[in-house]
Amino acid sequence: MKNILFVYLLVCCSYTFLKGQSGHVNVFPDQTGQTLLNALVTDYKTGTVLDYSIARDTLFQN
Repeated sequence: MKNILFVYLLVCCSYTFLKGQSGHVNVFPDQTGQTLLNALVTDYKTGTVLDYSIARDTLFQN
């Protein structure tokens, strides 16, 4: 009985892990190395960085 339960839990955990990976999308599939890094920085780097207190106040505004 313990073996059946173990196998069942193993299958459930494996399925959950594999299902979570299915939503992966390559952002720049045709680029590698420094070209990929430059593209990521250009598209995703923020223009401003708030200090901790302003960021907290902005996030938890009432």
